[in-house]
Amino acid sequence: MTVYTPKWDLGTIPEKPFNSEVGRRRRAKGNRVTREVLLPCKHCGQTLNARQRRIKCIHCGRTQNVSA
Repeated sequence: MTVYTPKWDLGTIPEKPFNSEVGRRRRAKGNRVTREVLLPCKHCGQTLNARQRRIKCIHCGRTQNVSA
C-alpha cells in the first residue's frame, strides 16, 4: 500500500474512485443503521425481533414456529 505524502496532487486521481472512497470513509464515521424488523408474537402480541422469534418468546415462553 502506498503511503500518502503532502506532495501528492490529488487532482490526478480519477473522480469516480476518489468520490467513492470519500463516501466510504464518511459513512464509516457515522453511526451504524440497524434495519431491525419487529413483528408481534403470535400468542401474546409483544413485538419481537428476528432472533427472538427463532427461540421461545421472552414474554409468554411459547415458540413462533418460524422456519429459517
